[in-house]
Amino acid sequence: MSNMLDYLLWRGDLSLKKAAFNDIDALILSRMVYTKFDNIVPNGYLSGTITIREAIKQVLAKTPASEHEDHKLLQLLIKSPRFSGLHLCAYTSHFDPVAEEQFCAMTVLLPDETAIALFRGTDATLVGWKENFNTVFLPEVPSQRSAVQYLERLAGFYGGYLRLAGHSKGGNLAMYAAVFANALTRQRIIRVCNFDGPGFREEALLQPGFAEMQSRITTYLPQASIIGLLFEQAEQFTIIKSENLSIFQHNLYSWQILGKEFIREPALTRESLAFDSAMKHFLTQMPQEQREKLINSIYQILENAGIKTIGQLGELKNLTAIFRAAKNLEPETQKALYESFRFLQKRTGINKNSPA
Repeated sequence: MSNMLDYLLWRGDLSLKKAAFNDIDALILSRMVYTKFDNIVPNGYLSGTITIREAIKQVLAKTPASEHEDHKLLQLLIKSPRFSGLHLCAYTSHFDPVAEEQFCAMTVLLPDETAIALFRGTDATLVGWKENFNTVFLPEVPSQRSAVQYLERLAGFYGGYLRLAGHSKGGNLAMYAAVFANALTRQRIIRVCNFDGPGFREEALLQPGFAEMQSRITTYLPQASIIGLLFEQAEQFTIIKSENLSIFQHNLYSWQILGKEFIREPALTRESLAFDSAMKHFLTQMPQEQREKLINSIYQILENAGIKTIGQLGELKNLTAIFRAAKNLEPETQKALYESFRFLQKRTGINKNSPA
């Protein structure tokens, strides 16, 4: 068994002309788009391209050496005849705390005369995660609108067939853009890869674009998926073996590969199915207004505590600040938070004596 770094070591010397582009290649590129290529990859649609090799060289030139998988991935991509000469373009990245939007996308031009639009998943910022949670009560979040706009602009610039891919929120954005693009753009989409990204709200499943695109969307979930089971995954999904446990299976580097295929599992774990059931209960039983109050109240606590990134949550000084911020909430916000948890307790049977 191996992972995508091993795949690059063993098959990275096979050009895309010798071995056709596959979903593991899309997985690798979906991780690469997490790299900050700001001011490196051209951000316009008519402003030229840059090869993966040259773009990564510029990133590594200002990045300290590291044993992190992402650093190893970039080093392998530079050396890989399969990827290093591919051209990047249309890099778009914006972060808006006021609108609560975190969005990034980039396009890779492939030798089979297709282009693959890659959408970045959630970064470490609190704003990025808040936007994710907003999908619990909003029919559309800003990054989803941006994804549709990005795809439409790409379709106007590039005349060939299109692929879309992304991991986590990026996978949801790839699907959303494909479903809500105009009819002419949808006709040119040949494949959408969603790597453990959340599904859709029920109203999105009723869109005509969803019925049209469903057969061209492939969703991959690890066997203990949590993120990928949020909302509805109406299309068929493929279950992948991961060497990690629980939520840590969301890490793409843990997904197991044999040759040019993912190693598959027959079913999701009981843990994953239990989470799916609990989340659907939460989404169907709690009124939308109450969900909104709950999410906004928690976000206000973290914001008042000075939390900017998810990584700061576990620091002792920040935990103290979070508890202090919770006590100092406005009475109306405290009431909304209390009522939300009381509602969940009543509907789910959670009580004060339940184990943590």
